[in-house]
Order: sequence, then C-alpha cells, then structure tokens
Amino acid sequence: MTVEKAVNHGSTLEDGGADCRRRVGFFSAAAMRLGLSSQMVAKHIQGLETRLGIRLINRTTRRQSLTEFGERYLERARTIVADADAADAMAGEAVVQPRGRIRLNAPVNFGPGPFMEFLTQYIADHPQVDVEVNLTERTVDLVEEGFEAVFRAGPTLQPTATDGGGGD
Repeated sequence: MTVEKAVNHGSTLEDGGADCRRRVGFFSAAAMRLGLSSQMVAKHIQGLETRLGIRLINRTTRRQSLTEFGERYLERARTIVADADAADAMAGEAVVQPRGRIRLNAPVNFGPGPFMEFLTQYIADHPQVDVEVNLTERTVDLVEEGFEAVFRAGPTLQPTATDGGGGD
C-alpha cells in the first residue's frame, strides 16, 4: 500500500476537502496503517514531492495543510485508488462467478442420468455460463473441435505416433 493510499483511506471519501486538509496532519494514523513511524511517512511524502518536483504540503512548526496542487493531486490519487479498487472488485467477481461458454463432449449413454443431473444443477447455479453439450460416440479432437472437456468410458486407447505416444 502506498503512503498516498493510506492517507486517503484515513476516513471515507465523502468527507470532503476540509477533512482532506485535516487528515494530512495525521501522519501517525497513516503510519499505524502502514506499520511505519510517522517520521518515515513524512519522508515518503517528502520523497514524493521531490519526485514530482512540486510541494504538496505546506508545513509550519504548528500546522500542515495541502497546497493548491496538493489538493488537486490528492483528489486525482483518490480517483485512481477508487478505480483500482473497482477493478480489483471486478476481478474478484469474475473469479467467484464463472461466466462464458464451455463446450463438452460425452458418449450418448451419458445423456440420461447423473451426468445430465449434474449439468442441469451446474447451469442453474451458474447462469452466466453457456454450456454446450455434444453427445456422440465418435472420437473427437478436443483441440481441433474446440471442446473444453471430453468424457469417455471404456478401455484406454493406445497412444499413437500422431498423439505423441510414439506408437506405430
């Protein structure tokens, strides 16, 4: 987590500009969130100012306040953090909720019974997934025909030279 993010998350985003100015003085709160000393947080802020080539905070012995640029920079940083949080949430949803298309191939006798009961429940549980099932007895090429999974029951097929098995 960056120092800017820790300072920005000191309170809610709805608090407004006055709170932003007040929070800048709370290096100790940012330090606690980051597991750093307040002096180290201040050094990170100074390093950021050096890197940017512009002062973000007006400092006196009794008070700290954002410069005009510091206020604009903070608002932009808050937007970036909010966008990054939204992107993280979107990624989390994609992982939690499967979506897209899946093509399956199975023998005809897999049609009735537990296999289809499982698929019916899977489709109900994952409405964002489009499941295409192809029931056939012929051997299919998983890659060439675009199947994500192929189910077969019976004796193991002998490897051939064409499938990398080294046979005749």
